[in-house]
Amino acid sequence: MLAAKTATLDELLASLAGYSERIATLSSNSLKASYTSGRVESGRLQAYRSAPGYLLLRRPDSILMNIQNPVTKTTLFELVSVGDPFSIWYPRENKVFQGENHMGEIDFEGHADLTLRPVHIIEAILPQKIDLSKGDLYLSMEEARDASTKYYVLTVSRAAVGRVLHPRRKLWIDRSVLAVSRQQVYDEAGRIVSDISYARLEPVNNMLLPLSIKIDRPEDGYSLDLEFKDWRVNPELPRNAFEFIPPPGAQQIELKEKGKSG
Repeated sequence: MLAAKTATLDELLASLAGYSERIATLSSNSLKASYTSGRVESGRLQAYRSAPGYLLLRRPDSILMNIQNPVTKTTLFELVSVGDPFSIWYPRENKVFQGENHMGEIDFEGHADLTLRPVHIIEAILPQKIDLSKGDLYLSMEEARDASTKYYVLTVSRAAVGRVLHPRRKLWIDRSVLAVSRQQVYDEAGRIVSDISYARLEPVNNMLLPLSIKIDRPEDGYSLDLEFKDWRVNPELPRNAFEFIPPPGAQQIELKEKGKSG
C-alpha cells in the first residue's frame, strides 16, 4: 500500500482548477495509439494496434490527432475539431466524414470502425475543473482503496425528480501523488458513458501529466489507448493549426444521427 497524502476538499478543488488555468495548449509528437471498435456481444471487433502519430490540443475545444501507418508513416486517419463541428479524414478511401460532437449515435456510412468522437478525447486529456455554479449540481467526497493505494473520490451529481441524485462525473484522486488516476462520466440517466484511466504520471512544468491514457466508451462501442513519450505544455501553435482543408478529390460525407433523416 503506497503512503497516502492528505488534502482538504478545497485544496483538491484548487489543484484541479490549477490544471485548467495553467494549460492553454498541449502537444505531443510521440503518440502511439491502439483503437478497438465494436462490441464483444456483437461478435464483431476491429482493432488497430500501436500506431504512431501526433496530437495538438487547445482549450477549450480544439484538437488535431493524426494516426499513421507504422511502416510507411502515411496517414491512416486524421481527426480535427474546433467547437462542435468535426472532420475525420480517411485517406485509404479519400473520404472526409463531417459531423457534430453533440450528436447521439452516428451513422458512419458503413464504417463502423470510425466511431471516435473528438470531444471524448478532449474531455479525457483536458479534464475541466469542477464548477458547481452550472445548474442543480452537488458535490460529494469519500475515501476508497484498492490493493495498491488509497483514493479521494469526488462525485458531481445533478438533482433529479424528488430527492434523487444522478451522478454526472466522478474523479478518483490517487492519494499517493494527489493526482487524478481515473475519471468517469455519466449521462443524464446515470449510465456510465466514459471510463478514463490515467497512468505513468510524470512531472511536467511542475504538474503531473499522464503518459498513458485509456478511454473506454461502452455506449459508443470503442476503446482508445494513448501512450506518450512526453508532453509539451503551452507550445506556440499557429493560428491555422486546427484548420482542416479537404484534400483534392476527397468525397465529403455529412454524417447523420441514427434514426434521423434530412
